[in-house]
Amino acid sequence: MVPREPRPARRGPFTTGAPGRHWVCHEWLSQLAFALIDRASGLWGLRVTRVVLLVAALAAARALIVRRTRRPTLEVVALGVVWLLWQPHSTLRPHLFGWLFTLALVALLSHEGPYTRARLVALFSLVVAWMNFHSSGLIAIAMAGVYLAGLSVDGAIARASVREPLRRFAAVTAVVAIACLVQPEGARILGYPLLTRATGRGMIAEWLPLLRADTFEDVPRWPLTFLAVAFGWLVALVSRVRRRAPPVRFPGPWVALLGLLLTADVRRMTFFTILPVLFLVEELSAWLDRSPPRVFARPDQAWVPALGALATSLVAWVVVLPDWALTREHFLPGYAPDDALAFVRRARIEGRMFNPFMWGGFVEYRLWPTQRAFVDGRMDLFGRELVSDTFAIEQARPEAAELYAKYAIDWALLETQPYLDGAPLDPSGYALAYGDSTAVVLLRRGPRFDENVRRACALYRSGALPAALATFRVRRPRATMQIPSVLSLCAR
Repeated sequence: MVPREPRPARRGPFTTGAPGRHWVCHEWLSQLAFALIDRASGLWGLRVTRVVLLVAALAAARALIVRRTRRPTLEVVALGVVWLLWQPHSTLRPHLFGWLFTLALVALLSHEGPYTRARLVALFSLVVAWMNFHSSGLIAIAMAGVYLAGLSVDGAIARASVREPLRRFAAVTAVVAIACLVQPEGARILGYPLLTRATGRGMIAEWLPLLRADTFEDVPRWPLTFLAVAFGWLVALVSRVRRRAPPVRFPGPWVALLGLLLTADVRRMTFFTILPVLFLVEELSAWLDRSPPRVFARPDQAWVPALGALATSLVAWVVVLPDWALTREHFLPGYAPDDALAFVRRARIEGRMFNPFMWGGFVEYRLWPTQRAFVDGRMDLFGRELVSDTFAIEQARPEAAELYAKYAIDWALLETQPYLDGAPLDPSGYALAYGDSTAVVLLRRGPRFDENVRRACALYRSGALPAALATFRVRRPRATMQIPSVLSLCAR
């Protein structure tokens, strides 16, 4: 998003990897909000925004849980499960707005009472806003359609008439479907999730299925918590079928199943486990009302809001604590290449650059408009071939040198560890201009090589940066470190 423009950009001006390609503008209001916040208060303001959004989401989840149970123990357990599955994706990205809109939709659809005109207008407005903040609003169609179909199934199981609920919720589904099209892309937005999934599948971790060996090895609490929720859903469903229970309010068992399937298929969708958790809380609370064990015995009602507020506060505190230490204009030290990009700006390195996929947005934030990134996080804009080539270069695979030539790269910003561990480059074709524990900057021989060398040398000669940054010594010799320092070329 470029805030000074009168409308969302449709041809991405930020990268060289996909010149002239149409950009599916699926989250333009989020981008505008982040840009305005950054303009007003910088990165510190964005970090505060992340905290506000996460605390609001947790508070909204707690409110939905409290509407389904007044048992503090159950409330605390449910909120803890929700946070375990949300936390891996709690970064500041537009999907955080999608979380809030999802919770608002669940609250609106689960509210008992007739679907009046005012309620349908509120529903339409909510989904329109959601679709312009983040394309996850398309899931609203799926949730409404699945609940509509689930009413028929539940009616058949309970041997009860659901004609009137079906009629009313059919109108809800139609309103949601129309609202999803009120977006700059119109009907084109309907294919966007499938396009993005097809591009990132198998290459980017967050687009992989959840139940894979790497998640069990790296973060076992994540898939194990999901499996516990899925098992609870199955037990609750079997119990409902055996009791011939009548249809329940939104989300019900079938929208809960949709949340499980979304999470199992794409691990970045773990937020939607809130749907089965809400269903389980309602079912378990009803079961406890019928035969309460002592551990869940209902206490004095005065303790309920106190314990619920305490649980929410503790979880929110875990979210907020790391952000309090950030009091200066520095972003994720040790992860983002802030110092390397400061060198690029001060040395005025020019030409076509290469950057790792996940650093693209930060490169644009720091260097645009004087420099354009190679790629950023918009996979659908670049296509599977370019994304695959980008990973080959950033992981320093043997074909990296050929890909540098293919894309006419003049200089490269690389993550330090893959650079050290990867296949060596031809020392005669590159010069190391900068290196630290996070990132290295390589100059590649080509039309801009001599001028970039001259500018880097001038910066080091001025004493503005220590010369050690251009040598970047490591404890163990690596083949990649045979690439000469730019300082060895300064005397030419």
